[in-house]
Amino acid sequence: MVSTIDSNHPTSDLEAHRASIVEDFKSRPPAPAKEAAAWIEKMTGISRSAQRVRIFMKKIGISFRKTAAIPAKSDAEKQDEFKKKSWNLK
Repeated sequence: MVSTIDSNHPTSDLEAHRASIVEDFKSRPPAPAKEAAAWIEKMTGISRSAQRVRIFMKKIGISFRKTAAIPAKSDAEKQDEFKKKSWNLK
């Protein structure tokens, strides 16, 4: 639900909880927007989509961390063996 002070400038219901959201997200920022949306719904009871949460977070100056897979450690001996086998096939 959007509260309105002025019909031309509606404000989000999340604004009432802005300080607590900022404080918690500064200490441990969420990685995906879905995680942030779930936390906001749990703490405030206000349900928002991931897209709306992204917009709100950008508005308050917090960005999301991009996550990526960490490559596995390589075995130098196996790599050398593979190189020798693959080069000999040509």
